[in-house]
Amino acid sequence: MKLADILDAAGVRSPGAAVRFTCFDGAYSESLSLAQARRSDVLVALNMQDKPIPHEHGGPVRLYVAPMYFYKSAKWLFGISVTDTVVPGYWEERGYAIDGWLDGADRHGDGS
Repeated sequence: MKLADILDAAGVRSPGAAVRFTCFDGAYSESLSLAQARRSDVLVALNMQDKPIPHEHGGPVRLYVAPMYFYKSAKWLFGISVTDTVVPGYWEERGYAIDGWLDGADRHGDGS
């Protein structure tokens, strides 16, 4: 399911907000700007190849952020919350880029 559809169903409208994701392990977290989160290629996945996502692949629920490095695609998704700013996640706190675009572009969530 598109994350944008979940955000719309929850009534999230603020253009300046961000979205924070937490995981079942209690240690891993990730964030996206609201514009990034609303991209059509950002998904909350329950299935992989028409079967429930197995634990070893991040199931039962996994965030999938197609245009960014895989550290942005959080495994074992537990919570989604709206925040005022992008909060550095697990890997960003260890020096990785806040915006992990695969091609290195600085897009600021413009949907391109």
